[in-house]
Amino acid sequence: NEQGDEVERSSDDGEPSGTAGLPILTTIRNEGLTNTMCIVIRYFGGTKLGSGGLKRAYRRAAKEVLCAATKEEYCS
Repeated sequence: NEQGDEVERSSDDGEPSGTAGLPILTTIRNEGLTNTMCIVIRYFGGTKLGSGGLKRAYRRAAKEVLCAATKEEYCS
């Protein structure tokens, strides 16, 4: 934003509350990243994972892609 404060947002976008956006955002924080966007698309394959399973799936997907991504330091 204009004041230079950090802004964080996450969305579960139709998944049960707290099962998608927050696990992804927490993974970004744990990796020590800023100015980062991570989008995970999940296709329902017929097996219900439950809230714990959903959290693990989103967390793992975010972790895998963030580990594989090229990271660059930004200096303003």
